[in-house]
Amino acid sequence: MSESTSLIPVRELARLKEQVLYAVLNNQTFPGTNNKLAFPDLPFVLTQPAIYLVDNEIKNSINIEKINRQVQVVSEDFLKTQHTDSGKIIYFQFQTTGSAKDNVWLSLDAKVLSAADQQAYSLTGMQMKFQKVGEEWRIMDEPTTMSA
Repeated sequence: MSESTSLIPVRELARLKEQVLYAVLNNQTFPGTNNKLAFPDLPFVLTQPAIYLVDNEIKNSINIEKINRQVQVVSEDFLKTQHTDSGKIIYFQFQTTGSAKDNVWLSLDAKVLSAADQQAYSLTGMQMKFQKVGEEWRIMDEPTTMSA
């Protein structure tokens, strides 16, 4: 299911995504789990000077205290105009893979954009199922890690 067809209001979905990214980058727990949201390729993502997120719902950059950096919300077209010494740009991207009024499957993927062929390749990802309990979103099961 694409992000635009989610049954969750856009503002609420954006807030959930921001909370997930904040927990991942700060190595924190999320309601519903006792484990920290440990993203497998995080050290690789953090090797670049900028942390990029391609997303349609999130409109503002996100400040991450632990790493003292900002996540810049950008478009794929913007990334294609960036140049790095390594010839590649690493970025995060969310996908909403299923949604109901009080449930949603989110995937957070790390991708690499190759300057040579302007193609994006998946690195690893984390899939999480959330359920709304009262006004708060909780992870229903332990996140699943996926690798390319």
